[in-house]
Amino acid sequence: MEKKLNSNHQSKTISLVVTSIVLASVGALLELILIEHYEGTNQLIPIISIGSALFLFIILLLNNTIAIRKIFRVVLCICAVAGVLGVYFHLDSNFQFEKEMRPNDSGGDLFWASFSGALPALAPMSMLVFTLLGFIYLSSINNENETK
Repeated sequence: MEKKLNSNHQSKTISLVVTSIVLASVGALLELILIEHYEGTNQLIPIISIGSALFLFIILLLNNTIAIRKIFRVVLCICAVAGVLGVYFHLDSNFQFEKEMRPNDSGGDLFWASFSGALPALAPMSMLVFTLLGFIYLSSINNENETK
């Protein structure tokens, strides 16, 4: 009886994680497209990485194989790196803008002002959340396979 309850709880958890991954990735992709985040090569990085991860995730849901899980892990790591790069790109752009607007300010003041600049400096961190959700899903399906 306890094993059945535990399995039911695990199934609900996996469903919540699947829903979160789909909503987070579709929402992020729509947002990037709506704000026209595709003007330069660097701006395509999050669209391609999130789109690839979502595509692989759907394939994984339909065909859970070791090979697809490994490829999905790699793409999730790419998403994490893209998120960190995005924070750097956003902060750098904001910093350059602030430096032009306030040439007499010190580097520290400009750096802190960069966080509230025109580009949302920490928004790319959502890709790390997406990555963590993906790894939680992979961990959950591995645990589910072990309990069967």
